[in-house]
Parts: sequence; C-alpha cells; structure tokens
Amino acid sequence: MRRSFTMPAIVVIVAIAPWAPRAGAVPGADDTLEASFAPAESPAALWLEGSRHEAEGETDEAIRSFEKLLRLDPESGDAHSRLAGLYFHERKYDEAIDHGRAALDRLTDTRDLLTTLARSYLAADRAAEAVKEFEAIAKEKPDRGDVQYFLSVLYGSTGEPGRSLRALEKAAEMEPDDPSYHYTLAERYWSMGELEPAEREYLAAERSSGGDEKIILALARLYSAQGRWEDAKKRWRELIDLGARPREARRRLIGIYLQEGDTERAIPLAEELKSLEPMDLENRNNLAEMYLAEGKVDEAQFEFARLWMADPSDLRIAYRMVEISLERSRFEEAVSTLQRLLEKNQDDLWGWTRMSYALDRLGDAKRSSLAARAARRIDPSGRRALAFLGDAYAAGGIDERAIELFDDAYKLGNRSAPFLFRKGILEDRAGLTDRAIATLRELIEIEPEHASGLNYLGYLFADKGIHLDEAEDLVGRALTVEPGNPFFLDSLGWIYYKRGLYDRAVSELERAVALRERDTVIREHLGDAYAAAGRAEDARQVYRALLDDVPDNAPLRKKLAGVGEER
Repeated sequence: MRRSFTMPAIVVIVAIAPWAPRAGAVPGADDTLEASFAPAESPAALWLEGSRHEAEGETDEAIRSFEKLLRLDPESGDAHSRLAGLYFHERKYDEAIDHGRAALDRLTDTRDLLTTLARSYLAADRAAEAVKEFEAIAKEKPDRGDVQYFLSVLYGSTGEPGRSLRALEKAAEMEPDDPSYHYTLAERYWSMGELEPAEREYLAAERSSGGDEKIILALARLYSAQGRWEDAKKRWRELIDLGARPREARRRLIGIYLQEGDTERAIPLAEELKSLEPMDLENRNNLAEMYLAEGKVDEAQFEFARLWMADPSDLRIAYRMVEISLERSRFEEAVSTLQRLLEKNQDDLWGWTRMSYALDRLGDAKRSSLAARAARRIDPSGRRALAFLGDAYAAGGIDERAIELFDDAYKLGNRSAPFLFRKGILEDRAGLTDRAIATLRELIEIEPEHASGLNYLGYLFADKGIHLDEAEDLVGRALTVEPGNPFFLDSLGWIYYKRGLYDRAVSELERAVALRERDTVIREHLGDAYAAAGRAEDARQVYRALLDDVPDNAPLRKKLAGVGEER
C-alpha cells in the first residue's frame, strides 16, 4: 500500500505532560471527572483548561492558562512548547523563540518544536542568530538529521547555498529512511541541473515512502526532461493507474506517443482526456489528427466540426476540414464546408481556389470557372491564385495540371520560398528530376537556411546516387538549423549508406529511429544499413518487425531472405 509523507511543517504536536490526562485531546467527560479531583489552579487543571481553549480556537485564553501553569511549574517543557506554538500562531515571534528555547532544554522529542523555533527565527528576521542556535544544537545532537535539515533551511535564508546543500546531504545521510529529506535533496539537485543525483535521491525517497505519488510525478517529469521516454511512459502510466494527475499524465503520455508516431496507443488516452475535459480544444485537435492517421475520417471530421463550432473565428479548422475532404475525393462535403467558410470571408483566396478545384472534380465547369475568377479578382497578378490552385491539383494527384499552374505562377513572377519548395517536390514526384534540382537550387539561393529544402535536395541526390559529397553538405546544413530532426538524420544515414560508410550509416539511422520509432521508411533504411554492415541478426529483427506491420510486402520478404531467413 502506498503511503504519503510530508515535510516538516509549522504544526506543533501537543506535548504530553506527565500529569496531564490524555494531554492534547479535547477534554471529555472522563477528563472533566478526573480534573474535578484536582485543585482549580493545579498544573493538571490548568493543562486541561489551556488544551480546551486551544482546541476551541481561544488562543489568548489558552496562553493565559499555560502561563499560569508555568508560574506553578517553571520547569514544564511541555507548557513552554505549547506556548511557543501559540505565540507563533499569534505572530509574536520573539515570545515564541523564548519559549521554544526554554522547551528545548527540557524535552527529548523536539522535531516539531524545532520546526516552530526555526520558523519563528525566520519570521522575526533573526536568521543569523538562528544559525548560531542550530549550529550549537547540532554539536549537542550530532546524529540528528532534523537539525541538519533546519540548518539547511537557515543557511539558504542567509545566502549560503553551498552550506545549505551540504547540511541537507547530511540530513539525508543521517536519516536514510526519511523520504522527505531525500525528496528535498532531489529537488535541490534538479534545480542545479544535476539530474543523475536528483534521480538517485528521488528513487531513495520512493523506496522509503513506499511509492508516494508526489515522487512518482517528480520522476515522470525528470525522465521526460531527459528524453528517457520508456522510463517516462512507465511513470506516467503509474500515475494514471493510481488516479493521480489524470490530465497531466494523459497529456504527457499522448505527447510521447505522438512523438514516436504511435497513434494507436495515443488515441485511447486522448479519448479518456476528452471525457475528463471536453473543452480541451488542443486535445480534441490532436485526437482528430490521430483519427486521420488511423484512417478514421468520419471521426476526425466530427472532432474538427466540434472544434469549429467551439471557435467559429478559427478558420484554420475549416481549412483542415476542406483538405481532408479533398484528399479523400469527398468533393460535395468540401463544397459544403467551403460555402460556410466563404460566407464568413468573401476575400478568402485559398477558399475560392479550393472551391474551383472541388467543383471541377464534380464536373461543374461553369461554377468552377466562376470560383477561379473570384480568386483572380482577389489576386489580380495571378501569382498566388495560380499557385494555390496548383496546390489543390497536386494534392489530388493530378500532377500534370498542377505543374501547368505552377509554371504559369512562376512565369508571372512567383518566387516565394514556400512556392518553390512545393514546385520542386512536385517536379521530383513527376519524374522531372533536372527541373526539380534547378527549382530547389533556386530556393536555397533565395533562402540559404531553408532546412526542408536543403534536406530534400540532399536526399534526392542520395536516392539517385549522385553528387553525394554535396548531398552530405546540404543535409549537414539542414541539421545545423534543426539538429534533432529525425528525417534529416535519416537522410544523412542514407547518404552514408550510399557512400559505403555503413557503420556511420547505422549510427545516424539508429538515432533517427530512436526519435521516430514507428516510421517504416527510416526503419527499413536501418535494416538495409545493418545488412550492409554485416549485422545480419540486427537486420533480421528490423525486417521481421516491419513485416509484422505489412505482411504482404514482397520486397521486404526478399530482403529478409537476403539475410538468411525465409518468410
């Protein structure tokens, strides 16, 4: 069973006086009966009276009772301890300090009293004096971890972080079974960027606490910050199973799964999060995109429609709905969404070009032409209108018409980097390699740090087995702009593969797969690199896993046979 722990706090536990019946409890019938045999001004009666006033929130009356008790019994450490707590509550810190110091000399169980005393010194702005006091206590009680903990707090308040850390380390060392010290030390290490010691202390705190939710949360966040995704997933899942941090845990897990391209595992979590927080629009948007990745178009469109209803001013949602409809040849659905979109904005150039395309695909040439004219009225030069219309045909796989429209936009002077990038990709897809290379070179000349353009041209060269030195330079420049991009790492690994540098290819492709575990192209490249590097068993493992996902892939079966296994 998991148990919780708390840090030393301001609460002062009621001390038990040797002559006090059930000291610390609200007096009941038995206490009243027992007190009736004590003189009205006896220590026992005054203890009960002070306890009753304190329990009922009558602080002034409680203080008077315990002060009377001290006049009768000046050596009562219990009364001094109670008064220290009461004066602290009343913000009479000097009096709290006086009584706290008096109680220290008379009591053996002083942890909660030390808490009150340290807090009183700090509140009274007497931190330097407190340091001396607690250093003296540490000499008298050299094996007390709680004293070292309070010294750590006091050193921190006087601007001595080094001594504060050392005192906290001593506290954790002296009391290894106290999770609070390990947890606080872990938090300190993390704030300093010392992640390995932080993990060690969190794990020590977890062992001694029996698995506190707060510690599991800290470890989940730490592993996420380090990019240790398997460890992070395990911890976030633990929190979900415990019912702790239900929203954060699901969001974090969804993010990790999406980063890995694992929409299958992310979808159930996003659906759970939607039931917990229906108006979390970011989650619903992610859920819609995940549905698309899994081929659940109707579910995706439903989520997008709800998003648009929640925020009608966000036209990007409408654009996405149109794109989905057009990509899947659902042209009537696209026209319906576009009509609503254009009602909101008659000057939407993108909307009119998509309307022209959708109507053309429906065979309505007249209305398609009218929509194209509306687009040209918004963009009389035609440079943007033709490019947008070309995008629509390219997305629909009608490459010949798309290239014509792109060529017309180019002749009219369109030289924007996004346009040239799309034009180069389309030309490469259509088999117009020389034209694609020329277009991408022009793009890079205009925008030398266009990372996607640099990578695309470098990969194109590698795939064709040409200009490999230049290809490596281009992808290296792309990685300078986006160092952790898994697709760029894949390109670099593929270039090394083409150059016969198989060990280097394996190194880069393993990095890419670690960042994009479910990408089939990157994994197949890695399998090919393993095979070429003579690592047949590693290659077999990769090919087997890929065939589990796509069992009818004949080229993959041939590759698997090539490394010594038939399937």
